[in-house]
Amino acid sequence: MRMKQTSHQTTGFYTVIVAGIIFAVFFLLILSGTSTYRRIVAGQEKNNRDRILLSYVLANVKSGDADGAVRIYTENDTPVVAVEEGDSGYGIRIYQHDGKLMGDYGKLDQALNPKDALAIGETETFRVEDLGNKTYRVTTDAGSAFFHIKSKMD
Repeated sequence: MRMKQTSHQTTGFYTVIVAGIIFAVFFLLILSGTSTYRRIVAGQEKNNRDRILLSYVLANVKSGDADGAVRIYTENDTPVVAVEEGDSGYGIRIYQHDGKLMGDYGKLDQALNPKDALAIGETETFRVEDLGNKTYRVTTDAGSAFFHIKSKMD
């Protein structure tokens, strides 16, 4: 009788150890998955923040690509992309000021007004390069993107 009781205690002990090991492995998998998920989400958020700057410029240029509506010029050594709304003389001007990409809606023949402009995102770099044949490259800290203007430019 004593032999059966010892065997039963040993089996119970091994069962508890195996259950503990399974629980520990399961817990480590959860911790590992949570850490991986956080890294993926952080990378995705950074990618979205980076893409928004270039997407903002490209979306405005493409949406306003009508004859004479898109202008690219320099004001106070700052490159400016201006997109006029119809023939109204009003439109959006996109430029960099104090480390931020700005969107300034107003009269296009007036000076830039960063204090009333919308800060789109942070960037130390904003360049617009004319590659010829109405093709341009816009560059921010997030990278570069190309756009082609189909309409006539002023």
